[in-house]
Amino acid sequence: MLNYLYAQIINDLLYLQSSLYKSRILIAVSGGKDSLCLVKVIKDLQTVYSWKVGLVHCDHRWREDSRRNAQIVYQIAKEYNFTFYLGINKQYLVKESTARQWRYYTLFNVAVQYQYNVVLTAHTLSDRVETFFYNLSRGSSIDGVNSLPFAKKVNNNLFLYRPLVQISQNDTLWLCKYFCLPVWADSTNLENKQRRNRIREELLPYLRYYLNPRIDSKVISFLNKLSLQTDYFKSYIRNIYAKIIH
Repeated sequence: MLNYLYAQIINDLLYLQSSLYKSRILIAVSGGKDSLCLVKVIKDLQTVYSWKVGLVHCDHRWREDSRRNAQIVYQIAKEYNFTFYLGINKQYLVKESTARQWRYYTLFNVAVQYQYNVVLTAHTLSDRVETFFYNLSRGSSIDGVNSLPFAKKVNNNLFLYRPLVQISQNDTLWLCKYFCLPVWADSTNLENKQRRNRIREELLPYLRYYLNPRIDSKVISFLNKLSLQTDYFKSYIRNIYAKIIH
């Protein structure tokens, strides 16, 4: 299992960028099992590729213990000799969509300001499934329901990668237990007033039990096919457009 996780992550990264040597990598870290798993893998691979690594933690100030959460992430950064950056939700954003926009703004702002060329988030295969149902319920477009791609070019000098999107949360939990990582339990993940939490805690268990116990893998298979078809049609349209204007 351990070798599989490391090989999966590094192979995905190498597939997209021919040379990772001496890259400047910025990781979004909540303190949960997925982000700590990613930080641990990057730390173990750092010496091989001579990476400069920074951690960004976004404090939403939604919980009374959020400052303690940030301190734990800071201690991890200090232990691993990573640079630590803290974003604080000073406007008390409470909507899921606006909070998400703020997190990405903070992440990219730090990356550009301090000249990182690779940004990593710890979204997993499970997050892809949850995001599919979340965006589907909002009436999103085809691109919207498949909105967690593995890679995205932010600008000419910055790439966003999600190296865990082919790995389940059961796998990240296993790695955290194996290395006894200090996973922070976020109490807001249990609040069903958040739509994403309700999908995770109520809808998906219901679908697994009453519809298909492999609903997660079926959704991922559908999203992968959808992505291939979308990429094909976009390429086809670009070719037609190029012929028309020339």
